[in-house]
Amino acid sequence: MASKDKTLPKIWKEFEIENQKYWIQDAEKFQENKIVHAMTYEFTRDEPLSIYSKLFENTELIEKLRQAYVKLLQTGFCIVCMTKNNEKSVLVGIQCFESSSTIQSGESWQLGENLMQYMLKCTNMSSKLNSIQYWEDRGLYVFPEYRQKGIASHLLSCWSLVCKHTGQELAIGRFSSKYSQAAARKAGLIELHYCTYEEIRKKLPSEIPLGVELHTEGSALFATST
Repeated sequence: MASKDKTLPKIWKEFEIENQKYWIQDAEKFQENKIVHAMTYEFTRDEPLSIYSKLFENTELIEKLRQAYVKLLQTGFCIVCMTKNNEKSVLVGIQCFESSSTIQSGESWQLGENLMQYMLKCTNMSSKLNSIQYWEDRGLYVFPEYRQKGIASHLLSCWSLVCKHTGQELAIGRFSSKYSQAAARKAGLIELHYCTYEEIRKKLPSEIPLGVELHTEGSALFATST
């Protein structure tokens, strides 16, 4: 977890929205339970592929996902967006990364791993990623009461800074929602590939649940650099 390395900056970014001050920092030990709960039980009810595959109804898979986030907080990296409400620090948003050197099996993440590999093959990134150290995005979540404020874009704008200070060459992630895709573009991430779910379903029918296009038309691959 980020806060274990005292050489890293604790505060990554500070900004203001509608006269409210926010900051992005390393996740701390006391926040771990809330982060795991949010990414396991709330993020999966927001992410389109999870929604339309009804992942959240499969208790066995959800438990495996919970365990994956517990492990990620020990071996990966997590930053959080914070603000103050009545002088009390409040968790606003979460960004999780997994290191390429400790990457867990696709089974741990349940949904989208085959899709990630498919999209990487559609670019020139697969061979490059085999020879470098990088961060893989394992989920971005903003709590509902703080949405439509640009919080996601501020978290994503920290990707390059995180890479610089952790010795990783790049960060990369697959964005399955039209909202996260818009946030990534606003944050200045590089869009490596975009493919409609209709196209992907022809190659990976089991990966793309029916009806997902009602939410978002396709999936996009973004990175800090190439």
